[in-house]
Amino acid sequence: MKIRLLPFLFAILALLSCETPTDYLEPGKDKKEGAAITNLEGTKWKVTSMIVGQEVSGVKNEADLFLIAENCSKDDLVHFNAGGNFIYDEGPTKCDPDAPQQESGTWSLSADKKKLTLTSNIINNTDSPIVYEAAIVNKNLTLTARETISMPNPAGGEIKMTIYTIMGFTPL
Repeated sequence: MKIRLLPFLFAILALLSCETPTDYLEPGKDKKEGAAITNLEGTKWKVTSMIVGQEVSGVKNEADLFLIAENCSKDDLVHFNAGGNFIYDEGPTKCDPDAPQQESGTWSLSADKKKLTLTSNIINNTDSPIVYEAAIVNKNLTLTARETISMPNPAGGEIKMTIYTIMGFTPL
């Protein structure tokens, strides 16, 4: 039996070249699927990852802190309400019994729906607002914050380092 390799290779290349669909957030309604999957308001999101990393000269070092987090942190929820407020909920198991079950913050979405600004000490570890790149990929919410800093290079010129946080959420 003779196998035609060229059509098989083209089929594999076609499958590999398919892009993962990216949706941007729609406050209030979802125009694509008629469901609340890409709807920021009214959707509860469960935290599923928390990647922190740095990139220097194209070399990345990162770790998913969610993998080493205590189980009591792995059931936390974020619920975005209409009017620009959100609730961070400790979920069914709290790490600190004396800590509040819920804490609140504020959110706003950019006009192009690609950036989400969150003001919350519980998520940002600061009271200052942080702007995240926001997207829905395979129905999961991803928020990415980046900051690039420059420092002198002892060999001359400067070194740029990007520090980033990527948070992943699954809709409930």
